[in-house]
Amino acid sequence: MVSQLNSAGLFSPILPEYTEDFNMKTAYSFSILRYIHDIVTGKFINIGVVLYAPQVRYLSAICSPKCARLKNMFLTVDSAHYRRMMKYIQAKLEEEGQRLNSELPLEKLPEHVTEFASRILPVDDSSFQFSPEGYGLTEQPQETLEMLYNRYIEKYSPNGCIFCVDERK
Repeated sequence: MVSQLNSAGLFSPILPEYTEDFNMKTAYSFSILRYIHDIVTGKFINIGVVLYAPQVRYLSAICSPKCARLKNMFLTVDSAHYRRMMKYIQAKLEEEGQRLNSELPLEKLPEHVTEFASRILPVDDSSFQFSPEGYGLTEQPQETLEMLYNRYIEKYSPNGCIFCVDERK
């Protein structure tokens, strides 16, 4: 540490000067929601992402309602069940995020996104599973969530293929 002699004749540390555009980054963890058609083969498609930044009390998710990719890869996908599950998972994670943001901080906050994810989808051998978590730093959790969604889910969606034919009913 560098110090200098101040006007009182005492040494004081020289602190770095921060500009107004100095932004604090906050730690986050995220998990990818996967559709695993057959547990034995382990083949899966990424279908959503959830991000949690405890320091700013942020929890949110984006779950894809699109199932054309699923039906192209796994011919026996029940698209009605898939859409119901996506709505359910999205709604439950948003509900947890709102609760997290509105409650007084009396209890210790969960440290990792997997603590929220396992409340919504218990770890089992079902077709809908969360991946092991990833970590990072961000200044804007919502923008980071959208970036992760685009990177891991939308990147692999065909441009003209938005919804299954039977979803239009």
